[in-house]
Amino acid sequence: MSQNMTRRNFALGAVGAAALFGVAACGNQPPADSGEEPSEGQASEEMPAPPMEVFSYASTIDRVHDFAFPHSNVCAPAYYIYAGTKTQSEADELVRELQLQENLDAWGGTATVVNPIGVDYAPEDNDALKELIGVGATNVKLIGIESGATFVNNVLSQDCFYVAGIMCFGGETDEGLSYNVPVPTYLSGATQTAIDYYRTANACDGEGEGTGGATLYTSSEHELQNVAVGPEGEDLATAFKNAWDNVFEKNYRQCNWVTEFYMLNLNGLNLVGNPLEEADHPGDLLKVTHFDRIGLSVEAHVNESLEGVEGECTWYEYVPEGARDAADGSCPLLLTLHGNNNDPRINVETAGWADVAVAENLLVVSPEWQMPGGDPADPENEGFTNATGLNGMGDDGVIALVKSLLAKYPQIDASRVYVSGLSAGGAKSMYYGVAFGELFAAVASFSGVNNMGAELTEAADATERKTPLLYLCGDHDQLGMIPVDGSSEHGFVELTEGDMVPQESDPNTHIWPAIQAYQRVCGLEVVENPDMEANEYYGMALENQQEVKLGTRDMLVGSLSDDEGELIRLGAIKMYPHWNYEFEGAYAWEFLRQFSRNQETGALERTYR
Repeated sequence: MSQNMTRRNFALGAVGAAALFGVAACGNQPPADSGEEPSEGQASEEMPAPPMEVFSYASTIDRVHDFAFPHSNVCAPAYYIYAGTKTQSEADELVRELQLQENLDAWGGTATVVNPIGVDYAPEDNDALKELIGVGATNVKLIGIESGATFVNNVLSQDCFYVAGIMCFGGETDEGLSYNVPVPTYLSGATQTAIDYYRTANACDGEGEGTGGATLYTSSEHELQNVAVGPEGEDLATAFKNAWDNVFEKNYRQCNWVTEFYMLNLNGLNLVGNPLEEADHPGDLLKVTHFDRIGLSVEAHVNESLEGVEGECTWYEYVPEGARDAADGSCPLLLTLHGNNNDPRINVETAGWADVAVAENLLVVSPEWQMPGGDPADPENEGFTNATGLNGMGDDGVIALVKSLLAKYPQIDASRVYVSGLSAGGAKSMYYGVAFGELFAAVASFSGVNNMGAELTEAADATERKTPLLYLCGDHDQLGMIPVDGSSEHGFVELTEGDMVPQESDPNTHIWPAIQAYQRVCGLEVVENPDMEANEYYGMALENQQEVKLGTRDMLVGSLSDDEGELIRLGAIKMYPHWNYEFEGAYAWEFLRQFSRNQETGALERTYR
């Protein structure tokens, strides 16, 4: 049994729970375990902890900080097990019977055996679960056993907008349960009522081949909305293994609609203080990418030396099998930069770049670009923090890294090197595209802030190279980059006193100066002042302005062009906050691939590949 096992009467509020389970912070937010006092709307006394006893188990391998591991912690499963009232020894035995520890170690997961508040599970245990989880839920898996399975079926399944997967072993299901939200499910020893309910909830209209003797029901609406029914007589360990193979390993879930998953207390409070109706929008079911299965190798370079850089650096190389033996100069390269205080591994998993890499023989590299320390008063540190605690490489190191990759992989086409990033990484990518335009053919910025506005403006005034820009931002972004006049109803920044104020007071979030800089870089007419009647988000008339679908979201998008074609594309994703979106990578690639950089003259060329 793991030595990390603990027993406790749960006594944490939302912030404490996030710290306990290692939620990753992103964008410009402090990490959940930063030790900062909660601001207004976050105080634990407003969200009292439930009076419940739980037994917690953790991985003996800290995968979050095992930086050779290819996955970030958004994919780490968090199991909540309902099996009736258990003593410490009974909970230990149950975890052993499930053979759960190996899975926890493999994925950096956690498991919590949850006792009922009263004699039996009741509706109050539902809110208690959400309070136990707190904020930042991404991969919650519910396991119900016998009476616990009955509770999962009849109560928790009716309020599971944040749940990534369910396993029920035995138990009963009430007749006439109404459809709630789709949630991938594994059923062992289940009644036909339970099977019918979960098939309906997941819109399963087909069958596929299951593993371990399970029957797999599939949905034509969504590849992850699966229900698997186990064979008769399987024991708990076999049921869990089959649940993992058929359902659990395939997906995680993030509630990114009107607020970011890391800002949402599951009992309905946005941590900037706004009540939510989040259950109206179930979290997106997102694919866990098993890199080896799709033909993408991940090379982790952790605290290694890099020619031309003092000290050690950390970066990740994602190399498609097809690129290994590709002809010299035939493969593009993408540099992707994480958001402030993010794990460098996060972008490839959450923006869809893995699938793009395999389909396009695109090499992707994700560096730890931020320097450690995080002193906001230190101008050389740009007010940002490094989440990993590893040595960041800074601007000189990133450019040295790109040059070293060109030498290491002759397959790379030096004319097709691109840069992208999220949030602070989006700001940095916009800066790199101009300041180091000889290296980069085009830029894609996701939720990019304007903290480098002055540097970007200076670099734009000093260059004659055109660099195309794709900029995508959610209209519910809490940092309020759009609308560009600072009028976002959803944009807030937190002052040091803890007060929440409209974001128009924070010039670092305004993206207007960055867009103006790119207009100058691209040789286009510079729009001096926003005209919000011309475009409600970007304050200027755009060509080909239209609403399109980006995944499940609507997006208003338009372009700015010269005589040869599009150079700047600006998109506002409806009902989306400050975070990557799994469809952004493929969309960005269709923009980026249009451009290349002539290696002799430095001129921008339109490749339309």
